[in-house]
Parts: sequence; C-alpha cells; structure tokens
Amino acid sequence: MGTASGPPRIFAFLLVLLAIALPIVNAARIASSRGLLQEGPLPAPTSAPTSAPPSATATPSPEQGPVSALANAPTIGAPAFSPQQGAPVLPVVRPNPSNPTPAEGPVSVPVAAPANAPASNAPAGAPEQGPASGFVCPPNANATAALAPITTPTLVSGAYVTINVSNVSGVGYTFLAGNVTISYLSGGPNVTRGVIFLPEDGVDPIAYAPYARATALSSGHFVVIAADSSYGTVLGAMALRSDLQYWVLGGHGRGGTVAAGLAPVLYPKVRGLILLAATLPASLDLSSANLLVLSAYGATDTVVTSSQARADALRLPGDAVLTSFNLGHYDFAYSQCSQNSPGPTTGGSNLTAATARYLTTYYFSFPILLAQWAEATPRALSFGDNFRLTPGRNVSKPYPVNSTGPVTFQDILIPGTLPVRHWYVFSPPANVTRGGYIFLPGGAVDARAYFPVAFNIAAQGWLCVIIQQTGRVAGVFNSTDPTAVVYSTNPVFASVPKNKWAIGGHSAGGQGAAAYVAANPTRVFALVMLAGGIAPANLSTNPTPVVNIVGTLDRVSGPGLSYLRYQALVNPYGNPNVTLPLVPLAGGNHYQMGDYGYQYFDDIAVVSQDQQQASAAQLVVTYLDSLAPK
Repeated sequence: MGTASGPPRIFAFLLVLLAIALPIVNAARIASSRGLLQEGPLPAPTSAPTSAPPSATATPSPEQGPVSALANAPTIGAPAFSPQQGAPVLPVVRPNPSNPTPAEGPVSVPVAAPANAPASNAPAGAPEQGPASGFVCPPNANATAALAPITTPTLVSGAYVTINVSNVSGVGYTFLAGNVTISYLSGGPNVTRGVIFLPEDGVDPIAYAPYARATALSSGHFVVIAADSSYGTVLGAMALRSDLQYWVLGGHGRGGTVAAGLAPVLYPKVRGLILLAATLPASLDLSSANLLVLSAYGATDTVVTSSQARADALRLPGDAVLTSFNLGHYDFAYSQCSQNSPGPTTGGSNLTAATARYLTTYYFSFPILLAQWAEATPRALSFGDNFRLTPGRNVSKPYPVNSTGPVTFQDILIPGTLPVRHWYVFSPPANVTRGGYIFLPGGAVDARAYFPVAFNIAAQGWLCVIIQQTGRVAGVFNSTDPTAVVYSTNPVFASVPKNKWAIGGHSAGGQGAAAYVAANPTRVFALVMLAGGIAPANLSTNPTPVVNIVGTLDRVSGPGLSYLRYQALVNPYGNPNVTLPLVPLAGGNHYQMGDYGYQYFDDIAVVSQDQQQASAAQLVVTYLDSLAPK
C-alpha cells in the first residue's frame, strides 16, 4: 500500500471527503530542506528491553499509575519547573534499553499485564464484541479485560475517574476517560487530541485495548483502536471527533504501513506516527516530514526483521525515535499469538510488564503530549542558505554592527546515529573564532527554528552548533550529544579549543543543557540559556556559571501558573556563587527566541522578531566573552 511520488487517486478522493468532514487547521507546509543522507556505518541495534525493574514484584493493573501523569512533561518550548512545586518538568532520566521503565521522573503510565495470559470472555459492561472467528490471533484475557468501562467514578491514583469504551460499527473501539485533568501543556483543559491505532492483519483489534485504555486514562485524550487497516476506517474514526485539533496515527505490522502512508497525506491534522514492527511503504520518504515518528521493532522478529526496520529508519525524520525490543512480531499485541507465530501458541509472549509500560509511555502517550510538533518557518530556514549569508547581495541577511565576518552554514550528519540526526553549524571565519556554543532546541520544536539566533551569534565570532534531538526533547534520549561535539574530529570544529565550549538552549532545551552540566561539571565553561530552566538538575554546588536570558513578556506558564516563573528556578537550583541574576530582554516573549510560530499562552512581544533574536544573540555573546577562559 505504498505511495508513489504523488498520492494515488484514492488519496485525492479521500482528501475531498476529509475536507468536507473535518476542519483542517492552518499550518506551515512540510519542510523540504533536511540535507542528503550519506552512506556510512550504522550503529549497532539498541539492546532490547527484556525485563521489569527489580522492584516490579507484581503485574500492574490497567488502572495503576497517576491519571494526570502527562501534565508533568514538556510541551512546545515549555519552561522547566520545580518538581517540588508540582509543576511540569521534563524528565531527565534516560531510556535505558536494559530497563525501559524510568526509575524516576514524571511519567508513570498505567498498563495491563504481560500479553501471555489465556483468553477469556469480555468483562461485564464491556461493549459488544464482534465475532473473533476471522482472526488468527484472538485477544488474551488482559486485552478483553481492558474493555471494561468504569461507569461510577473510581479512585485511581488520587482522582475519581471514569472511562467509556464503545464499539462503533465500521470504526472500532473508542476509549475516553472522564474526570481526568488535562494540563494545558498537553492540550488541555479540553479533549483536543486523539490517537487512531490500526491492527496487524489477522490480529483482533481488541488485542491492542490495554494500550488504548492506559493511554486514555493517563492523557485524558481520545483513543481509537480501528476495526481494520483501511483508509475509510481511519477517516471514519476522525469524523467521530471532528473537533479535535491534532491526531496521531499508529499501527502494528501492515497497520503501521498503512498509517505511515496516510500520515503525510493527512498532515497537518495528523502530527504523529507510531510504528510497531512495521515497514514503510516502499516509495515513501519521511525524512523531510514534520511528523513525530516513533518506530519500535523486535530483535527476534522474523516477519519485519530488525534489518528491515533499520533500513527504513534512513527514511525517517532525523528526530524520530527508534527502539529495539526483545520481542517477536506478534509479541507487540495482547493476543494469543506470540513471538512470530500467526496463530495461538502455548510458548508465551516476550512482552513483559516493563516493556509494555515503556511502549505505552513513549510510544502512545508521548506523541499525544507533543502533538503540536512546531515547524521552522520559511524565514528560519532561509538562514541556512549560504547564498543569503554572503554579504553584498540584495537578499543578503543583515549582519550586526560588530560582525567579525561572513558566516558559513553547514548541515552535518551526526556520525553513528540512526535515524540520521544533524549538527546545524554556523561558523565565523576560523581566524576570528573565539569559541564554541552548543545549543539545544526547545521541547517539540524543529531544531532549524533557531537558525536566526545561531546566525547572529556566529556573526559575532562564536561558532554555534544546534544539535537535532531525538524526539525533540533535549537530553532525554541523547544525553552525551554535547560531548560528541566537544571531542569531534570534524574539521568544522577545529577552530574551537576544547576548553572554549559553552552550552545553552531554549526553554526545555535549556533544561537539557542544565542536566548535561550537572553530569559534566567541568566539560563546558558556562551555561547560557534563553528562557531555560535548571530543575530538576541541581547545580547548587556546580562550578559552572549560569546565565538565563528571559523576555519580560514571557508568559508560557499559562493561566493559574504565573507564580511558576524562571526566577523560582535559578536561586534554589543554581550555585549562588556563580549563578548570575536573571537577565531581562525588554519587550521579548518566549516563542520569538526561535521562529516556529505563535505559542499558546505566551504574550505578544512589543519588539520585532528580528530585534528580539538579535538582542538575545548579543546578550549571549556578551556573557560568553566575559566568562570564557582567557
């Protein structure tokens, strides 16, 4: 079911139907400049998560875990907040393939038990099930149990919740929780997002119900397990809630292949893609798509092999998430099939509670949380055009008055990464380069949105490298990224001495930079952030100087959270001996530090975008110059 260079006729017909049935939100067109892939050795497959942590002594029930857990994770360019204040905070734990359940951090998603239990009848009150005779992989007991509604508010993790499960003819099973607090950081307070998951051929859709139930309870948003993997079913599911702002499509096996073909066609209504043991359509290249893509594959899968999944990863966006699990093909579903057998088996599934929890957290709930997936504007991308960076042309970019010379842009593929990520490097002339500045993008923001500020920094003598982040969350999946830059042998960094590197980032990118400084207290000489945060990293005894530049009209904390400002972060968590007072940028706001469009809850700046980014760059350079080792 692959797409050709243009959508087949059926796509055009379906788009006409969709335009009638669904209001498509305005959004920027898909970015088209990502740089060509280069050949080179691929990294070894990620070690497969295989078991629950030692503390997991019992299998969690579907209703375990905090109901509003996703209120504690980052959104577009979101600031970091103190965990003691109960406010949103980016998890700094790193997904560990040998233990996929974070030992700490804000996300704890309810999941059902491992998928190796025998089948049973649906629980009382569950929606009527269709005949299972057409499926070679019927659901197991945990799957059918996940269809049980909660009609009377029941105490679950401190909140009285309900959940409605319906079997909609021609569409599939829908899951919607009630009385769940949806933070504005994850699209709240109303239900504004949804997930549609397509089953593998031969697998009863009910076999994915535990994922759907846990996701609905944790996020509060709308989840559909489609009855089949047809285009019409997807559109029918979307038509059930035409009021939703964003959707995430996903699927297992062929269901994932169909979802992958549809996601770019239905963009910008569809912003995310979940692939479980699925291949991309043969002619589909998503490397330039502004989609949140998460691809999981089984290390022991003989249906969609690990080599197939890794080859397809070359056609995924550079910030896509790719993870290997110690699973066979059918282990991804809660069915009576297991490993690679397309039929009921007695051998048992390899899906453990810990692996299921990891999949639910990062592969179902995570994309709903980050479904906005902000894209760099054409203006931002124009700063990556060296023709425009050359002074003296009609289209040349304006240089600051204290410019040290022409800036050169290079898009460099990060060695050993899969999907292939990028270093976006802005370099002043080598003979005037005073040092290097590593920049981490804000949460869920296209790394290229920071091209303008990076150019302005480089134009004043500091090489600036923006690191594209896996999952667009700084420091969570790739905590050693800055170290790779500092010790890289790439000639582009040759003009920067090893002791002349500083680090920073915008918003949650600043938080990721702070986490790096906490783990590497002497690797960089300064932490210089743009509206960033320190918590939950503790730098109170760290020797690294900290600077935080914040617009005076930055209001991303939203209604009722105005007291959670950056000022509350710096003093308790920074070393008072080296942490500078908050540096105000008069008239600036949050989202104009980058160039990715309006950000909800932020105030409108009273300075232009050009002026704010030039001023921010000037302040960064001023502090880099004053703090750099002589």
